[in-house]
Amino acid sequence: MTNRYNIPPESAHSVLAELKHEFLTTGESLALTEELTDILERVQARDFMQRNTLPNFRMQQVMSAVEVTDTQCPELHRIFQNALKNLEDLFGPELPPHVRKTTLWRKLDANANATSLAFQGADPVIIITDSLLRLVSDASGKYIVPELTAVLMHELGHVVYADCECLFCMKIYTTLLRDGTIGGELCALTQAQAANKLFTGLEFTADRVMFKTSEWPSILNVFAKLAGGYGGETIDGELFFKQLEKLDPNAEAVITTGIMMANPHQPILERLKELKNFRENHTLGNT
Repeated sequence: MTNRYNIPPESAHSVLAELKHEFLTTGESLALTEELTDILERVQARDFMQRNTLPNFRMQQVMSAVEVTDTQCPELHRIFQNALKNLEDLFGPELPPHVRKTTLWRKLDANANATSLAFQGADPVIIITDSLLRLVSDASGKYIVPELTAVLMHELGHVVYADCECLFCMKIYTTLLRDGTIGGELCALTQAQAANKLFTGLEFTADRVMFKTSEWPSILNVFAKLAGGYGGETIDGELFFKQLEKLDPNAEAVITTGIMMANPHQPILERLKELKNFRENHTLGNT
């Protein structure tokens, strides 16, 4: 069965393939997504999601947001267009055509968050909240461009790999699994652990796109602000990372144990460790 959720390597030197997290190319991941496709087709959930759930969710999001254009939020629009250019420079001809149609929307929300929505039948959108925009602005309200760029590149990474539909499918899958509606060849815990690994792989892949197109100190600063907020005072991302590394070695096991159903975002410690390892060991890593 064709695996429609994971973009295959285009060549031996494919950037799309090399930035993808390792789990997404394993037999376990491919088996899980094939099982996912089969189950959702049997319960007629995927077609309903494509025709109703995703379009309705997209409409709800953009109806309560402002589209960023060259005349509406022009500075934010300029930074976003530069981010798209960075993406084209990174992937070259491998960049999927739908990515170039992505639009950015700004939304009033108390949560510092950004969401990417890319699925069949609609142009991709990225929705960023004003709370997150404040985190990547200085005390005077001016955008800190390298930090804002890092945020945008992570979301564009999700768009490149068409993660939205996969994430929604996985949420349906894990809900059915938890409720006992479906079974499978593997025990429920093993299935849930594999689903958690898939979530992790998608997030890590988007982080790698961010890493390849953003400044490392700015990435650390963004993670520090997401953890501790920002009131205009100095944020030292390097110090924040060292603080995390001093935690008990068992802390990572504690925070990653269990089944992650509602939130695909991995703990900051886990994400930074993965990025640090990628930075130090991967052939595409930045210096």
